[in-house]
Amino acid sequence: MSEPDFNERKAKTVERHLTHTERFLQRQQNLQEKKLRGGKRPRRPSAEDGDGDGDWDSDDWDHDPVDVSRPRPSQPSSPRRNDREASTAQVASVSRTEVSVLVDSGEPRRAILTPRVLALGGVVVGDHVGLDAEGRVVSRADRVSLLSRKSPGSHHVSRPMAANVDLGLVLLPPKIDGGLSLGFLDRAALALETGGIEPVAVLTKLDLFPSAAALEASWAQLRPWIDSGRQAFAVSAVTGEGVDDLFDAVAGQVTVLIGHSGAGKSTLVNALDPEALQLTGDVRESDGKGRHTTTSSRLIPFASGGALVDTPGVRGLVPDFAGVDDAARSIPELAPWLGHCRFGDCAHVGEPGCALEEAASDDPAVAKALARLRRLIDSMGG
Repeated sequence: MSEPDFNERKAKTVERHLTHTERFLQRQQNLQEKKLRGGKRPRRPSAEDGDGDGDWDSDDWDHDPVDVSRPRPSQPSSPRRNDREASTAQVASVSRTEVSVLVDSGEPRRAILTPRVLALGGVVVGDHVGLDAEGRVVSRADRVSLLSRKSPGSHHVSRPMAANVDLGLVLLPPKIDGGLSLGFLDRAALALETGGIEPVAVLTKLDLFPSAAALEASWAQLRPWIDSGRQAFAVSAVTGEGVDDLFDAVAGQVTVLIGHSGAGKSTLVNALDPEALQLTGDVRESDGKGRHTTTSSRLIPFASGGALVDTPGVRGLVPDFAGVDDAARSIPELAPWLGHCRFGDCAHVGEPGCALEEAASDDPAVAKALARLRRLIDSMGG
């Protein structure tokens, strides 16, 4: 069963439960009324009572009609009377059934999710929600964009990470053996673009490059990305190099940061917003991997407008599979050849007349990109 079908069935179950609760409360009131009458049924109104033909709707009283000549005790029309929205807010962090939200004033506040919202799949960082007078989350607005990934070990389950995001910064630190992790960039770009988010490549930790030649070689790996019209930046959160340019790009936007542990996400958040005070951790010298200093996603608003969403480090980002060509479009070296294969449903794995394979036989750069595409498809179980 797909997640939308599961959430719809769960929502219907919750609605049935609420309906049964309302009927139970009605029956309890009927029994109380009957007890006050000494167990007698109410007198049926006559024409002398001035009520015309004396009709009544017995269904409203669960087959126990009430004396209409007596005033009916006040009874709320629904047990969900307090669910009316009193204010709106944006989710800043999530922990099981409790969330932290930012109200219109920017002040953080704790809130509880109602069963109805839980049945819809809950909320994620960046969601716009409605709060009732008691501060409970009673509704979730439609999402403009959604970053999600498949759960490790359960590729049929999609796990949302952040909603209503404009930009996605893919952090690429220098590798111990040189170069950049272009495979991770491919997966992150696919996940972002599938969710309606613009991906931006960010070469981080410029201060750790051993030489200017090594930096130039890494930047050259991003040339196809830049030539495709996408944005790319190079920064050092330690020296401040490139931080101002990156800040200008994200100002006024809701921006999510994606990267491996140790890629420098929390350090970059601190550089872009000194008031964020994110924890930072060391990187192991043995493999260049970092320790998880961010354990859950968090939305950090800018005073000048916009916000950053810092996410935990991901060692294996598996985007939702949308189709082979959608995956290929995330790799800029392959985009010019898409749509030119002999067969419209070409999977680019040996079919006759595959334009990508023909281009790969003449261009080593396309051959490497095609190998990346096949690794990307394999990682998604395609």
